[in-house]
Amino acid sequence: MTAVRALTPAEAAGLTPALMDLAIRAKGVWGYDDAFLASFRDSMLGPFDAPGSTVLVAEPESGELLGFAMVQDRGDHCWLEDLWVDPSWQRRGLGAQLFEAAVAHARSVGHDRLDLESDPNAEPFYAAMGCTRYAVRSSALRPGTTLPLMRLRLR
Repeated sequence: MTAVRALTPAEAAGLTPALMDLAIRAKGVWGYDDAFLASFRDSMLGPFDAPGSTVLVAEPESGELLGFAMVQDRGDHCWLEDLWVDPSWQRRGLGAQLFEAAVAHARSVGHDRLDLESDPNAEPFYAAMGCTRYAVRSSALRPGTTLPLMRLRLR
């Protein structure tokens, strides 16, 4: 069984390189080239220990990092900044488990919605989790590509 837990800010800061590497490996599954993945790495929001951010990690008893989600409290709602699963663990329900933990966190801090920007390849996952597209935004990293903005109402 895989447990999901929140990292302390010190743990999140210490795991920053591992979290970024996992995100790059996971994004690479969609066939993006090395140049795009490098620009994606450079654009990743940080630090993971920023005030208002909570990093949730999925790890088995062995302590191996299998996936993570970062949720930001933005005052009137929560924003899912990241949700990544190691490629060897994808399609096993771990993404859903992390998403559900992010939703539980958003509810626990009193918010009634969770918003996110999705990679176009991940939109079906978020739709299956109950999110709806409310807008699109142009990608700064891939001109001509739009990124779905999605929302989950929590109440």
